[in-house]
Amino acid sequence: MNVLITGGAGYIGSHVNKYLSRKGHNTIVVDDLSFGKEEAVRYGKFFNMDFSDPRVELIFKTYNIDAVVHLAALADVGHSVIHPDVYYLTNVVKTLKLLDMMVHANIKHIVFSSTAAIFGEPVYTPIDEKHPQKPINPYGNSKLVCETILEDYSAAYGIYYTSLRYFNASGCDPEGEIGEAFEPPHHIIPIIMRKILSNKCFHVFGSDYNTKDGTCIRDYVHVWDIADLHDRCLGYIMENGVNLKFNVGNSSGFSNLEIINEIEKVTGQRIEYGFQGRRKGDPAVLIASNKKVCEFFNWKPGFSDISTIITSSWNWEQNRKY
Repeated sequence: MNVLITGGAGYIGSHVNKYLSRKGHNTIVVDDLSFGKEEAVRYGKFFNMDFSDPRVELIFKTYNIDAVVHLAALADVGHSVIHPDVYYLTNVVKTLKLLDMMVHANIKHIVFSSTAAIFGEPVYTPIDEKHPQKPINPYGNSKLVCETILEDYSAAYGIYYTSLRYFNASGCDPEGEIGEAFEPPHHIIPIIMRKILSNKCFHVFGSDYNTKDGTCIRDYVHVWDIADLHDRCLGYIMENGVNLKFNVGNSSGFSNLEIINEIEKVTGQRIEYGFQGRRKGDPAVLIASNKKVCEFFNWKPGFSDISTIITSSWNWEQNRKY
């Protein structure tokens, strides 16, 4: 297939681009490099532009695009609380423009990068697809709005979609070719590792949550497993003309302090850390139920072990290519 990937120079996008290319798809990456790195686009064709730019429709026609993988978004929970306007503009308004260009170009298939943040504070765990959706931050709200828009566009214009609700994307390319290169990093594992490499103290947000050690608990899923599911979902909706929604995680959780302990084991380094107040918009526990996606595709994560996930990140941080 000819697949356009928005945000394909970013962390998850660059891994999805590599995975789809390795599977034989022709990939076209659109990224404005506000967070992504051009050096991360090792496969396919690259266009430095915003995903809502009208020129994207010309790319649709020129490259005979069959489907879209939409990963471009703003995704910082804390920042979304401070600047909700920017999140609704980028994640909602621009996604509407992208969908309108798809409709005009008669492109009928899209895999959408959603998030566990659409669920808000868990009513129960692990969180399955039937869990109430009550986001507690603008980031989660913006993604939930997009899922609703996809439902409406499917009904009105015959677009088939998959919404993949990632929990904590983590790890790096097992071959070490690409990795997480945000500056500054957004996710706890690379943040801690860069604190190690710069001999700085790591700050844990919140020590009084109702959890086993008072710190947040999250479900960590390897980015290569996420990329694998993009490929599976893309093929399925194109072959069967259906809409899919999946929670993507490992169905196990680790607290912030447990992650610190695991990183110390992998790196052999002692981590200096201290506590700060809770970060606004952070639920205490987010653990996925991946039962639905595992049964649907007869699939299981290939990198479920937290030590393996952390090791792939540490290898990248020590030998970064960009």
